[in-house]
Amino acid sequence: MRGPVGAGVSLAPADRLDLADLVARYAAYVDDRRVEEAAALFTRDATLALPAPPARLAPEVTRTGRAEIVSALREAAAFPLTRHTVQGELFNAQSSSDAGARAAGRVLCTAHHLRRRTSGALTDLVWQLQYTDNYLREEEGWRITRREVRIDWIETRSPRLWRAEEDEGPADVEGSATENGGTP
Repeated sequence: MRGPVGAGVSLAPADRLDLADLVARYAAYVDDRRVEEAAALFTRDATLALPAPPARLAPEVTRTGRAEIVSALREAAAFPLTRHTVQGELFNAQSSSDAGARAAGRVLCTAHHLRRRTSGALTDLVWQLQYTDNYLREEEGWRITRREVRIDWIETRSPRLWRAEEDEGPADVEGSATENGGTP
């Protein structure tokens, strides 16, 4: 989004719902490792600008086009489990023409990235994110034309349990649930 948030024209309620659905689908597809479907939420020539944590929290790496976006999203698959929780969206209309309606948005998100350290300990890297987006309404619906990802801050947490595999139930990280203050 090039202008300040709130500087645009209000969108119709149906467009706001469609954009909120687009944002939610992106988060779910990334968490489910459905990267081709996540990339299909972008226009064919879209840009995804990413940070390089922990050195840089502002966007500095740019991926252009769906193939490069798929490649970038596959990097999240290095984590056994991710969870992106959208906490707020603000959308504004930018313009409308024969080429389609345009909108901009700011999306707040918390992204959990679980990983196992070489010591065997499980770590949750929590990124407090801001997505600064531009959107275009095409025949298939709203699509992202540009997404800039900014990390506001990073936290490190130590989860007690995690769902390792659907069939196995929760994985015990450090002893039994009872030993860690949980119920059996």
